[in-house]
Amino acid sequence: MMTRIQETDPVHFPTQPNENNGEKRRAGKGIVLAVVGIGIMAFVIYMAAILIATVQS
Repeated sequence: MMTRIQETDPVHFPTQPNENNGEKRRAGKGIVLAVVGIGIMAFVIYMAAILIATVQS
């Protein structure tokens, strides 16, 4: 049983850091896209509020 665990360890150790880096990069891109999306939506709502204010006055 010990030899099987030792044989499988080198297989898992190289793949786990690569998967973690991929997940971190994806999470980072997702966070950046979410912040950019929120910023764009806030700008659109801001412009709509200005447009509504100018039309009503």
